[in-house]
Parts: sequence; C-alpha cells; structure tokens
Amino acid sequence: MVLTGLAGNHLSYPIFLNIDFLFGGIFAMLALQFFGLWPGVLAAALIASYTFVLWKHPYAIVIMSAEVAVVGALMTRRKMGMVLADTLYWVVAGLPLVYLFYRFVLKVPDSSVWIIAVKQAVNGIAATMLARLIYSSLGVGLQCWQRSMSEVMSNLLVLFVVLPSLLILGVSSREDFEHVDGDLRQGLIEHASNTKALFQHWVKARKDAVLELATVANTMPAAQFNERLELLRKADANILRIGRRDKDSVVLAYSPLIDESGNRNVGKKFPERPYIASLRQSGQPMLAEVVMGRIDKPEPVAILLAPVLKQGQFDGYVNAVLKLDAIQDMLKHGVQDRYALFTLLDQNGNVVLSNRPGQTMMKPLQREKRVAILHPVFEHVLYRVEFE
Repeated sequence: MVLTGLAGNHLSYPIFLNIDFLFGGIFAMLALQFFGLWPGVLAAALIASYTFVLWKHPYAIVIMSAEVAVVGALMTRRKMGMVLADTLYWVVAGLPLVYLFYRFVLKVPDSSVWIIAVKQAVNGIAATMLARLIYSSLGVGLQCWQRSMSEVMSNLLVLFVVLPSLLILGVSSREDFEHVDGDLRQGLIEHASNTKALFQHWVKARKDAVLELATVANTMPAAQFNERLELLRKADANILRIGRRDKDSVVLAYSPLIDESGNRNVGKKFPERPYIASLRQSGQPMLAEVVMGRIDKPEPVAILLAPVLKQGQFDGYVNAVLKLDAIQDMLKHGVQDRYALFTLLDQNGNVVLSNRPGQTMMKPLQREKRVAILHPVFEHVLYRVEFE
C-alpha cells in the first residue's frame, strides 16, 4: 500500500508551477480503512514523505498525516462518514495549517498560499472519496466499517461533481500558466534589454575615458600623465585604481601612487595575464574580466583595458580597476517587483552580483527551476533575471 502510494505521488499531475495533484492520498486512506488508525497514520506519513522530494519541505507530511489521524479518529469515535470527516478536517484544521506553514514559515505570498490551500483541500477530499468508493467496491464482505447504500450514492454524486471540476481546473490552470509564463518572459526580456542599455552606457563612459588617456599616453611626460590619472580617479568614484603599463607590464604611471603597504606602485612588474594577448591582437579597449578584489574589502571588481599604440604598434596599455557599486544600484532600482531576482555572471558562470539568497560571490550560480532570462550585457558578463 505504501509503495503504491509513493508511486501515486511520484506520478503527480502538475496543475500550476509547483502545485501538483497527488494520488498518494488515495492509498493512505485505503490503508486507514483496511488496517486501522495507527497503521493508517504510519502509512500516510511514509506516503507523504515523497512530498519532500517534490517541494523540498516537510510541512505537507505533517498536514497529510494529521488528515488521516483526524479522519480515522472521527470515524471510529464519532461514527462519522469518511468524506464528511475529511471535509471537516480541512475546514477546521487543514486549511489553517497550510496557511500557517506556507505563509509564516515558508514566506509564500498571500495570494499563492490560498491557491495552495484550496488545491490541497480539494486534493484531499477527492482522494478520500475515491478511496472510500474503492474500499466499498472491494470490501463488501469485509465490513471493516458499516456502510450504507446512501453513503455510496452520496459519495458518487459528489465525485461526479468534483472530478469534472478538477479536470476543468487542471486544463484552465495550464492555460493560465502558459499565459502568465509568456507575460513573465516578455517582461523579463524587456527588463534585461533595458538593463543591458544601462550597463553598456556605464561601461562606455569608462571605456571612453580610459581610451582617451591611452591615446595621449606617449605625448606627455610620466609625471604629467600621472596627474591625469589622478584627476580621472578622483573625478570618477567607479575607478578604484588606474595605471599605465609598458608592453612588458611594467608600471610607468599609477594612481594612487602608493599601495596599501606603503610602497610605490610605479616600477612594479606584473605577470602578463592571458587577456593581454587578446588586447595586443585586437588593438581595441576591452573589459577583460571580473575578479575578486584583494585590496580593501573583498568584492568583485572589473578590469578595463585600453591599448597604447606607438606608430600603430602595441606599446603597453592603460588598465583601470572598476568597482561595481553603481552596477549593483542599477540592478536594485531596476527590479521593481519584490519577488524578482537578479544575478550578474562572468564568462565562467560565476556570480558577480546577485540578490538571490544562498549565492557566493565569484562562485558558480546555484540554479533552481524558475522562469528566467539570461541576457549578454557586455564582454564576459551575462545578466540573469528571474521570478521566485
């Protein structure tokens, strides 16, 4: 009985997003009728345990086990009909329990909680009616509980009303889901496009400034060029550090002049990163990569490069380290819906910025099944926006 109940829950019928019609309750109620109260409750708990796999929380196990316990107690002690007992359970205890767990523990939006509560109540009552009818047809000679023809007829009449209603609910819910899904996706596409435009404007403003410096890098003494770097860094709060390096990655000018250890930045030689080869080849400014900053507080920073050319040949580059606070503010203000989630990813799928819970910066995105749009915004950066 438990195995068939687990199979019934596994073969659940999806109605809307994560709302499923479960068939395991039929076998839990059959176990109650064939084996008695406590074996029935145990069977119900085991059968309902599959909901943890479906919904990733244990509260449905409590609700469904309590349903069998209350129905069994009302049938044996109050001699109440099974369907009536189940209906009474859902009205008095089941619906309040669903609201308590989903609204206050799981923090599900109020409108969604009532959809889930009604679905679970209808699911439970329908499963109870089917179980009672199956038991009546199979257990005519067993007489586990005294049954009357009027009970069978009333159950059949209610079933003929409930089953078409469930069918209509399933079909209409799927149509509604497709409509809502389409609207959500269109909204996400529009939002991602608008955000892309804002991002590109932000990057272009930094690129233009760095490219202008790269263009004049060989036309003035190092001290004068260093003053230009200092002016730009102080004028643009997005720039953490900016410098000029020769073709061997030796620092010729830098702002700030002194590093966090009190040493001069000018004269330092840095190992050549793989993206420098791409910069040599393209001869165009580029957003090289997003990395975790090691100076001050650990946070993602972007590396922006512009090549310095001498008679058309690569002669070093200007590199700027950009903080992403302005980008994060754009994302927060751009997401108007409080249930919308945004994530900015680098080229390796690592999280740069996100308001999704459970994410670690510069680690792979922990994905869940949600309506989502993934949109390229500029080099090496993708923007993912979704709804809970």
